Amino acid sequence: MNYLEKIESLSDEESEELKKYAKKNSDWNIPNEWWNGKYYKLTDNNDGDVLHETLDGKKEIPNRRDVFVISKGRFSLKDEPVAYFASELSVAIIETTDEFRDNDELSYKEHLSRYFQGIDNPTPDKYGYPLRFMLDEKAIVLDLSHPDRLFFKLLGGLALYTKVTSREKSCYPICNKISALAYQYGFDGIAYRSARTLVDASTDYTCLVLFNNVIKPMCDA
Repeated sequence: MNYLEKIESLSDEESEELKKYAKKNSDWNIPNEWWNGKYYKLTDNNDGDVLHETLDGKKEIPNRRDVFVISKGRFSLKDEPVAYFASELSVAIIETTDEFRDNDELSYKEHLSRYFQGIDNPTPDKYGYPLRFMLDEKAIVLDLSHPDRLFFKLLGGLALYTKVTSREKSCYPICNKISALAYQYGFDGIAYRSARTLVDASTDYTCLVLFNNVIKPMCDA
């Protein structure tokens, strides 16, 4: 099956149906708190309210950073900035830590719990500054978080869902095409299942990519 052609075949009527579905079925974003993670070069002063150097050599204040950036990620747009979030802090850490992202046997018991306890640190030369956000309740988000969602029923079922949630970068063009289409039809973003759910997790984890700034930082982040 040519998934790119299938996605491009989405009609205006189907797009409007998806928007109505997004407004009526918002259970996926309850609670609607989301985490954005980012690492900076380690210093003697890890205060998030002062200037720090990013891993690519730029200077910025971590707690005031712009989370919308040009990306080459799974659901990126070609020339427009996007922002990525995770439904839980642990998922934000996994998604932004290369040593965790690349481990397909990652577990909470063997890896994350030891990280949180300070026993193991896979990033001794970096310091992370996770921020917590609240999504606008009126945001229109395309829900790809489960194979039974309307988008997959319209366009490809379980086979397309498997491609969207694959770790393989060869599947990124499919996800990029979905992003471009969602952006074209006026969606604020996409909710999707993390491809890096822990092997001992009791549930799947949800991630969020936003095209429009429909999210606000929480004061206690």
